[in-house]
Amino acid sequence: MDRNERKRKIIEIVKNNAVETQEELVALLQTMGYNVTQATISRDIKELKLVKINKDGHYRYAVAADDSALADVKGNMLTLYRETVERITVSLNLIVVRTKAGNGGSVAAMLDSLSLPKVIGSIGGDDTVLLIAESVSAAPEIADKLRELF
Repeated sequence: MDRNERKRKIIEIVKNNAVETQEELVALLQTMGYNVTQATISRDIKELKLVKINKDGHYRYAVAADDSALADVKGNMLTLYRETVERITVSLNLIVVRTKAGNGGSVAAMLDSLSLPKVIGSIGGDDTVLLIAESVSAAPEIADKLRELF
């Protein structure tokens, strides 16, 4: 099963199922015979530009239909950020953004889309986003900008 086939299956799954976390998506794919990891699914979600939408009080993955949907998504992503980020901590040139469980990847994608100056990289986990600042002095500035989004 190749990568493109897997991506088509992911789109089909999110269109037809209420998938709230990457782990749920991994489990569904594994029951269908796809040998995937959470890291692979995280990359696929980013490449497919899947978004999380609020449906009946629960956030679930969805496919952005077109550019106008992407404009709505930006507002939804900011809402997701405000509702799921719990705290922001700085240590040297690292900024740790703690989120509610299952939202780290979505928040990481949202932060990546901002192309924040002085951020040289990011890693998104289940409930944590790690941002790497270009310097120790830049990290508190970046954290302050992130706190303004709350």
